[in-house]
Amino acid sequence: KLETARVVRKNVKRERNDELAPPPSSKQLLSMFTFVAVPFFGFGFADNVIMILCGDFIDAQFGVAFGLTTMAAAGLGNWVSDAVGLGLGDMIERGAERLGLSNGGLTKAQEGLQVAKMTSLMGKFVGISLGCLLGMFPLLFLKPKKTEFANEDLEIFDEIFRPNGVSTV
Repeated sequence: KLETARVVRKNVKRERNDELAPPPSSKQLLSMFTFVAVPFFGFGFADNVIMILCGDFIDAQFGVAFGLTTMAAAGLGNWVSDAVGLGLGDMIERGAERLGLSNGGLTKAQEGLQVAKMTSLMGKFVGISLGCLLGMFPLLFLKPKKTEFANEDLEIFDEIFRPNGVSTV
């Protein structure tokens, strides 16, 4: 019952906001979309570039020595990228502000409208998606540094060489 009452109050409040707030213009929504998308693009771009470069470095330098899989190295690269991203987030947002971006002058009531919330969500989605995709550009320049073996090669090693004391380390 308590949850139902909470949902009803929330819906009534949203309907009141929708009635009280004038709908934003297309220009305001486009401005808000850009205002939201640009920082998300910057974060997605930086996050992927850092993750790919760090993951590749970890894989090449520590993968074989510590028995890390490529996915483990990628996970560690993602951790580094996320940690760096904590500091980069503010810098990216300040950079977006310096570009003169704004939310289009929407009032708090207008920001609460469904159309503004959907515009903001789409800005976030488009920004982070494009940023992540373009942030994959280091993959064009990376060369494999780690020797990978096919399962057939590993089976031959296990059957012939390992029993005779041959080690890969």
